[in-house]
Amino acid sequence: MRRIIVLLMNLLVCFYSEAQQWFIEHAHKDNEDVVFITGDMSGIYNYALGYRYDKTSDKLSPYALCVNQDGDYRSKEIQYEGEDGSFNSAIGIGDENIFVTAYCTNDKDLGLYEKMWIAILDPDLDVLYENYISVERPYLTFGYTAHVVVNKNNEFVVLAMVTESVTKKVMQNCDFVFYKFDDKCNLLSTGYLGNTSHNSDVSDFVYFPNLDRYAILGRAINVTGENSVSYVDEDFNFVSCMPIDDPNNYPNYIRPYFVSVGHLYDDNSILMSMQTKNTMSDAEYCPVVIKFDEEMNVLDSIKFERYGFTDYVSQYNSIAYVDSKTIYVSSFEVEDAFVASPNTASVYLIDDDLNMLGKVAFELGYFMNILYIQPTIDGGCIIQAYYENGSDKIAVIGKLDVDDFIDETVVDEYRKEIAVECYPNPVSSILNINIDNKIDRNIRVIIYDISGGRCMDNYYNTEGNVLSLDLSLLKRGVYCCNIICDDNITTEVFVKR
Repeated sequence: MRRIIVLLMNLLVCFYSEAQQWFIEHAHKDNEDVVFITGDMSGIYNYALGYRYDKTSDKLSPYALCVNQDGDYRSKEIQYEGEDGSFNSAIGIGDENIFVTAYCTNDKDLGLYEKMWIAILDPDLDVLYENYISVERPYLTFGYTAHVVVNKNNEFVVLAMVTESVTKKVMQNCDFVFYKFDDKCNLLSTGYLGNTSHNSDVSDFVYFPNLDRYAILGRAINVTGENSVSYVDEDFNFVSCMPIDDPNNYPNYIRPYFVSVGHLYDDNSILMSMQTKNTMSDAEYCPVVIKFDEEMNVLDSIKFERYGFTDYVSQYNSIAYVDSKTIYVSSFEVEDAFVASPNTASVYLIDDDLNMLGKVAFELGYFMNILYIQPTIDGGCIIQAYYENGSDKIAVIGKLDVDDFIDETVVDEYRKEIAVECYPNPVSSILNINIDNKIDRNIRVIIYDISGGRCMDNYYNTEGNVLSLDLSLLKRGVYCCNIICDDNITTEVFVKR
């Protein structure tokens, strides 16, 4: 078993609390960004990959870190053919190695990435195999992100954006290309897919082995530009496209970014984390995890809402699956999108029945944006994040163990929903809300329509257990009703006829 060389001159380990097994703050210089945006577990190691940007020389370089479970690590600026570039996808492949992709260019002034670098790295961050794929005409450049999966034949399939139109370094009218590689980075096949949407966002890419299909998640492909899942077959031919969310049942769950796939259950269901605007308070968004079947029917869901705070799931990957009883979800608080003020970053522990098991919060004296979470071989998780020091971004990596999350206080907070019954349902005029064991209490009721708009938000002083609301002025349709009492929150869905 190889042991990673500890480069004390490159990294500084800081212990912030007993709950965190270790916490690494990457050594940094002025006028430099180091950000890790992708990674994966491979054997006893975890890889974090992204870029190092030297602002003085205006050079962007692929940058990698490999760490073992004790916090011993190696970091390295990867050398490859290209003046400018960054890692953008990775997947562990066994034997403690990792398959990676990065974009590169020889003319960074144009803002074009004309090549994709494919490689397999070992824990010393040495290149074992590599390949360069050039963008084909009429396309000019690859996009900024890529996604990689392993199919049932143990082949690596990479999904990337390509475009033939760039304006002021902004990609326009993106299509998609698929590349299939073997375990030595040899290119096996290529396929192209035209984008029928005005939007090219792809938030995740998944392989369904039971269907022999790949799933593209995001706002691409769907002509309406709404979040959807699009299936392509093993030869990368388009099969179907369907919306992720059914607005008649779950109003405004899906937000246009940060959608991550955590796991496929029994090859027939899928777990996704994302934003919802269907919040209980004045917070604009809150994180949610939803379980879908392969036709995107909602099977179950859980929201992670802190009353009065706007939280987001991690930007590139927010859900890490260990086993059916150990699933981590990471999020971070945003008070002002334009001001990097101190915030709280949180990691939740749930099981595959979407029960809350615990939570660990990082309450730091600076803004921390969690970008990526991944599992560890011993059942814990690693978060990849950055904080801002002036205009510079500084990478941080932390490890948590499952025992850090056993917190009955947190669990009880999520179990204290009040018993509520709304009737009649459907309702034509008067909706009765029966609130069990709540007498002479102040109740807040918020009602949303299927677009997520608030139709009612009032406080009521109840006398007894039943609160009656006159809804005769509401239009016909499906509504979501949030009942808040003593900081307990319950959600009911009803139909107005």
